[in-house]
Amino acid sequence: LDLREPLETKRWIDQARGLVKDFMINGGYRFYPCKLSIPKQIKSGGSFDIQHEWRNTVVGMCPNNNKRWHYKYKVAFALIDKSSLEIKEIFIDQKSDPSQWIKGSDYKYSFTGKLPAKIIAGNYIIGLAIIDTTNNKPGIQLAIDDLRKLKNQWFEIGTVRVVK
Repeated sequence: LDLREPLETKRWIDQARGLVKDFMINGGYRFYPCKLSIPKQIKSGGSFDIQHEWRNTVVGMCPNNNKRWHYKYKVAFALIDKSSLEIKEIFIDQKSDPSQWIKGSDYKYSFTGKLPAKIIAGNYIIGLAIIDTTNNKPGIQLAIDDLRKLKNQWFEIGTVRVVK
């Protein structure tokens, strides 16, 4: 079912409205993080680990493996200044691949990042998004209702204290 072209969309709606309605409910892809484990404290210049697990709640597949997209969508974490909401650093989990996430399974990842030494001590927000790696901005809307969405479209998943 392809509803991207107006002529095809009109034909589907006119001839198979019930299928279109069913697709609106169960089609496409809807990703949400079903488990997250983030550090409470990170040493400036030090390494840290984040565990994350994802679920697709509907039957569609994200075409991240399409030649034109070339795996550009990845799970990312951001270190965000609490007062200005400025992104200080973005960490991309290169192993994450939303094109593999199909309904009925959970997809677990363990990410290790290194915090640059230039990050000053203090409390920060940890943000979560599936970003478009061509511009490092959130690129896929997540199916999340219970997390705060920041003005920069990242979801707040917790806070971390950076120490020297």
